[in-house]
Amino acid sequence: MSEITISRGMSTGRVQLRGAMATGSFAVGGRIVDPFYTAPWDGFPEDPLLDKLRGDFLCVPFGITPSGDLPDGWNSPGPQPGEVAHGHSSNADWEVAALTEESVMLTLAYPEDDPIERVTRIVTCLDDGLEFEGRIFARSAVDLPIGVHPTFRLPDRPYGATLRLPAGAFLASPPVQSEPLARVLPGSVFDDPAAAPPSTAQPT
Repeated sequence: MSEITISRGMSTGRVQLRGAMATGSFAVGGRIVDPFYTAPWDGFPEDPLLDKLRGDFLCVPFGITPSGDLPDGWNSPGPQPGEVAHGHSSNADWEVAALTEESVMLTLAYPEDDPIERVTRIVTCLDDGLEFEGRIFARSAVDLPIGVHPTFRLPDRPYGATLRLPAGAFLASPPVQSEPLARVLPGSVFDDPAAAPPSTAQPT
């Protein structure tokens, strides 16, 4: 069993054990709507995170150990996120702890030398939606970045969607090129996302 299916009312949820990644579909106005993204590739067995990337998942810890070429002030003096992108929770196979027609609880034990002992995730179908709950149990007090990582479908055509951001003091891009084709110039600070300085990176 690599995927769990739960349902209630107009909602159906699917949770794969790898990364406890959850997707869902909903009956709306006589049609089925699936707002979650599922990667189109056949798989990357050598990369558990990307292998069957989809839906919503829990990142404990979020991120990855920073690059050594970050400027002063960008590397945290405390514990680093880890060597595995988005944490053990996003890359490992979870175990089913409880299952009903409407809900599933999954649990994942961490390596003994990790400051995190275990995490649990509960995915529940509501009549008109999905509910996610995550619980993190630490072996000792620790400061680590945590992420809830939903991924949603977007139109295939360029500029087919608009990102609306709440008002904030400013926006900033990482000080080094974070992805090969990142669209924003590294180290930029700006207040209008539509006017972000473009990156000079070119496809290889």
